[in-house]
Amino acid sequence: MSVSVMGVVGAGFMGSRIAESTAVAGKFAIVYEPDDAPLARSRANLGRSVERAVARGKLSADAAAGVLERIVFTTRFEDLCAADAVIEAITEDAKVKGEIFARLDDSYPTPAFLPPTHPRFRSRSWPPGPSTHSGCSGFTSSLQFL
Repeated sequence: MSVSVMGVVGAGFMGSRIAESTAVAGKFAIVYEPDDAPLARSRANLGRSVERAVARGKLSADAAAGVLERIVFTTRFEDLCAADAVIEAITEDAKVKGEIFARLDDSYPTPAFLPPTHPRFRSRSWPPGPSTHSGCSGFTSSLQFL
């Protein structure tokens, strides 16, 4: 599977680093967070991270500009539909994760959904049930087989 646009649910430390790594690899990232404040923090932190990479000689100024241009920040869940794959990087709360996985499964059956980022959720007891989306290689069905 080729991924040119990665959707990232969550704009905290982990989500921001996933988006940055995606953009450094030359791909596009869509970072979703329901509130503007975490997106603003993520954007500022990514700017500082890229500046440090330039100062250390790890990125040229042009490459750094390209990294920042390839990351889109949004509060609109539906913007994730442009992604080829989606990964979550949200709070370690099973209820919240379950709600996000179900929403992704219900809304976007086409993208590949990657398993959660925290090993704690890679157990046979998670998720509470299989995906109801038979055409989706979604979060809820893939988690059962990790």
